Amino acid sequence: MPPVNANPIYIDPSTKTTASTKDIEGFDLWLKFSTVVMLQESGRFRRDPEWGEGCRLAQLGQWMPAFIALINSRIMEQPRGQEEETGAENELEHERQWTMQPQPTLRSQIAHGSVFVTPENATRLAVNNAFVAETALLLPIDTQPVRDVANFTGALNGLNRSDIHYVMILPDSKFGRVAPYLDLIDGMAVQVTQNVETIKGVANGTLGTLEYVHSPPDTTFRLVRDGASRMVVRLPDRPPELAILRVPRPHAVAIRAGVDPELFPVFFATEAYAKATISLPRAPNGQRRSITVRPQQLPFVCAVGSTIYKGWIF
Repeated sequence: MPPVNANPIYIDPSTKTTASTKDIEGFDLWLKFSTVVMLQESGRFRRDPEWGEGCRLAQLGQWMPAFIALINSRIMEQPRGQEEETGAENELEHERQWTMQPQPTLRSQIAHGSVFVTPENATRLAVNNAFVAETALLLPIDTQPVRDVANFTGALNGLNRSDIHYVMILPDSKFGRVAPYLDLIDGMAVQVTQNVETIKGVANGTLGTLEYVHSPPDTTFRLVRDGASRMVVRLPDRPPELAILRVPRPHAVAIRAGVDPELFPVFFATEAYAKATISLPRAPNGQRRSITVRPQQLPFVCAVGSTIYKGWIF
């Protein structure tokens, strides 16, 4: 379980030359687990194109009969209860034979009996955008989502309108899990995408809800219609300073006396954990083009499309 830009928490910090507080706290958390289920990721399919094509369609929500048959054909152990039914007179003998057999481990049962598919990034972005657009229709007539645009620190200067549009519609995965823009609605489900405060329970992958967005007092907004989503958003003349997230933290200490301990601030000044190189459409003469960016943004994304999209157990 490697967090962003850090080592897996199961590495014993005593074996390191220097160990940070994050290393020690992470390992201490790891020792509290009694059962761990490891999911093996299949993300590259050069040697298995048939499986890869089935997964690609499943990520789009299309579970084809041929792919389900392929999954079933690769199950090496059949879970108990799916064997052919036996008559009542053979039930005791069947039970005796079962108890004499080596019992499959939890890992083998999971590995051979379950397939989970998460949406690929473009689909995840489309799901999130559709959610925000539909939710915006339910807001009071004088309330609109607030569009928060990342600070690219001048990296987009010199690009034409078409290039900027191309960059802005890319998923957050292209920028080190920092969104080029966020449409913010109080109460929306969010997923933290950077290690904000791992020791305090706010790290990459943490799920929560957006409680409040704080902008400077002199911020002005203008209403803008997004032609792609046909949604009206409030566009501020400057970015927000911070957002307050509600994150379940059972043993956490409140950030301030009298404040709900589940509330935690995250700041717009947060940078992506690493620089990212974005390939742009080729120039008219065929020359390759790219830009290198490390944007600043609130360190979370809409979480509607960030969880498991569909799972099957066969």
